[in-house]
Amino acid sequence: MKRSRLRPASRTNRYRVQVGGPVRIPKLFDGRNRTFFSYGNELMERDFNNQTNTTVPTEEQRRGDFSRLLGLGASYQIYDPASVVPAAGGRFQRTPLPGNIVPTSRISPIAQRLLPYYPLPNTPGSTDFRNNFVTATPALIDYWSHMLRADQVINDRNRFYVSFSTMRTDGNQDRTLNNNAIGGLSVNRYNSIGLDYVWTFNPSTVANFRYGVTRQANRGNGPTQGLDLTSLGLPASFANRLDKSLTALPEIDIGGIVTIGTNLPSKSGFTAQIVSGALAQTKGNHTLRYGGEYRVILDNSFN
Repeated sequence: MKRSRLRPASRTNRYRVQVGGPVRIPKLFDGRNRTFFSYGNELMERDFNNQTNTTVPTEEQRRGDFSRLLGLGASYQIYDPASVVPAAGGRFQRTPLPGNIVPTSRISPIAQRLLPYYPLPNTPGSTDFRNNFVTATPALIDYWSHMLRADQVINDRNRFYVSFSTMRTDGNQDRTLNNNAIGGLSVNRYNSIGLDYVWTFNPSTVANFRYGVTRQANRGNGPTQGLDLTSLGLPASFANRLDKSLTALPEIDIGGIVTIGTNLPSKSGFTAQIVSGALAQTKGNHTLRYGGEYRVILDNSFN
């Protein structure tokens, strides 16, 4: 990314440059009426924000204290998952946790290391502490492109042009919690080369030959890609079996709480080559056209 931090203002800056004309190099080359060029450039920087409303654990809940929920009714009672015993009628029952408080000894060390990825609430939310985090999430998209074309008149019957274009888009979006717990980074690249040749056999017959190749490559990943999983308390015997360049914060989905965990790395590519030829003949009041086109298209992806 060109900028290292997100800015909260919503704005778009767009710049364009376009030049062209005959190619002339004093004392070396005079391309007037024969050699021409054109160049175009576009740059766009867009900062914007999206307001989101979601749910994060309260300071008490982080300690395992859900006692205030009991005041809303028995449906908020938490039961000890390790206390399952058989009950009448082939059913099972669990013992309620006293005071709706999870003992500190029962809280996983891994869970404790994940808690910093959840920000503290910044608004009261509902009576059951839902929708207690509101933010205008900043995001940015950077885009630039370049296009260059050269035209050459060989003689009265032959002329051609060569063109090249390239484009890149960088995105940094969906940081719902204003940290690395959620979000996506993306880089999309596009390159294209084209060749066009025109051959005039006579005033009534003209041939046109074209070749073009286009390559598009997209890459996406979460902002925690490359995370050392042992920092979350996972054993090294497990973390060392994985490609550390691809590991990231795993997806954590807790009912009623915002889901954290970043997008999996993804890559996709698209390549197309096109060769075509056409012949146009004028006979009296009629124009006849002949031609053909051959395409090779490769499409692949990885995630």
